[in-house]
Amino acid sequence: MTTSLRRFRSMLDRSFRVPHCSRIEREPMTDLTPEVHFSGIAKDYLSMAERWPLSWIRPREMRAVLELAGDVSGRHILELGCGAGYYTRQLLAAGAGHVTAVDISAAMVEALPAKKVTGIVGDAALIKITEKYCHILSTGMLEFVPDPAAAMSNARHHATDEGRMVVLMPELTWGGRCYRLYHRRHGLNIRLFSENEARTLFEASGWRIDAIRRVAPFTMVFALRAI
Repeated sequence: MTTSLRRFRSMLDRSFRVPHCSRIEREPMTDLTPEVHFSGIAKDYLSMAERWPLSWIRPREMRAVLELAGDVSGRHILELGCGAGYYTRQLLAAGAGHVTAVDISAAMVEALPAKKVTGIVGDAALIKITEKYCHILSTGMLEFVPDPAAAMSNARHHATDEGRMVVLMPELTWGGRCYRLYHRRHGLNIRLFSENEARTLFEASGWRIDAIRRVAPFTMVFALRAI
């Protein structure tokens, strides 16, 4: 491992140091499901974004996401993999009328804001909602799910014919490798994506790419349109 990778992983470890993670550090190769991992850090999840390096990465990611999302004023938005509601809150602050927020972790859903939010505990690849959405958001979910294609296909099922989706995912870069090493140390195996892999995934799931933004050191943000 290069010095830069070790340094960046060390910063991530400090940023995410909560009791749950401290326990895992003593058994670093124990395989966990995303549900177990994120349920264990749900209480502290939002405060983690205030620590370096997430305090440097997250606001720049957020600006790219909101830029590609466009005007969400009054919109009812479906958010897949909402976590504790970082982007849920950003969408509401940007004027969204309502957010239906889905996450596999009940503890994460419990941390969502109560006003203008419908929280649903469920698998993004399997959840079935009767409503169709013009705007869908997924940030930092696809690297954790067992079947990204199933999750993206299910997102397409919930989109209108003119539906748009914004997806944030980790790229196969040196920073992405460090991000993967961090999660592996804490018991999770995650995926990294090249741009070509992402493009193939989206097209096979019924989406085309309208725009791409990159946020150093490892993030790709895509604006998608239903096809």
